[in-house]
Amino acid sequence: ILVILVVIVALQPTQTHLEKSIVINGSSEAINAEITRFRSFDAWSPWSKNSPEVKYTIVTFEGFEGTFYSQIKLEPEGEGTKVTWIYEGTNDGLKGKAMWMLMKGRMQDQYDKGLHALKVLIESKPPMPVTPTDSTTAE
Repeated sequence: ILVILVVIVALQPTQTHLEKSIVINGSSEAINAEITRFRSFDAWSPWSKNSPEVKYTIVTFEGFEGTFYSQIKLEPEGEGTKVTWIYEGTNDGLKGKAMWMLMKGRMQDQYDKGLHALKVLIESKPPMPVTPTDSTTAE
């Protein structure tokens, strides 16, 4: 059984990619204002719902081989904005591949929950005022 498990882990991809998208009825400016402010992270983060008593600290991962990053991409979509949450990773060695195998399904679910919560947050607020794009003034 152990040999089968090691083979399954070894067959996991070295380069990993996960992305989830949602269209939000809001401007990219309004969405960017929420996702770039750490103080509103609790309002849409899927992880804060799981453990509301958690306090956040920025840390680095130690003990895992590989490189990981996450980003959120904003693109116009009709009258709204398509928000895509992307995870990229390089899983070096059996430990990194095992971690990906264990986390992939959970991450997909959490990204979906986070995007839905962000949609509810943005769509429940009044729209941001539109700034005129020309430099003319009325007298």
